[in-house]
Amino acid sequence: MACINGDWFHSRSSSNLEELLAVRTLVFESQKQEYIGFGWSGGREGNQKMYQFAAAANIQPSTMQTKIRAMIRYGFIKDRNQCPLIWTRMGSLWNDLYTVGNYNAAKQVYELTLTISLAIFAFNDSQVQYSINPANGDMSLKFLLNNLDNNDSISLKEFEALVGGNKSRVGGNTPYWKRDH
Repeated sequence: MACINGDWFHSRSSSNLEELLAVRTLVFESQKQEYIGFGWSGGREGNQKMYQFAAAANIQPSTMQTKIRAMIRYGFIKDRNQCPLIWTRMGSLWNDLYTVGNYNAAKQVYELTLTISLAIFAFNDSQVQYSINPANGDMSLKFLLNNLDNNDSISLKEFEALVGGNKSRVGGNTPYWKRDH
């Protein structure tokens, strides 16, 4: 049923704040005129501009590419392979809070964004990354409920009892959850 594809985590990236701060530096750098339209995901060998761009965050190009891809995967950066790097709505909210010094709220948005991205990725029954994409109207809970009885996992009836105890109203919610629009 649920799977986390192998490239969710990488040896050169993690979900810690320092990773996001390095990418934040690259977001700002990518908005400079000299980088507009620059393909950050391209070949590194002999690409002086790639080394120059990565140096803004004091990292090597291969590490830079991995960090950017991780922050795309986590939901902070829009999925593009050219500069400028663009924040998602949640990434922008985090950045705004961090910029004004509201670190506690920024931390909460950061943790929420990571939680959402992991949940979306984990409830994926295919080898296609992002097969559950909220931007396309897909919903993780709807997917989970519609697949409970099909995979020798917890049954829908057991799930209803787990979520709502023995309350009869829970069964009434399940059809709504399964067809949620």
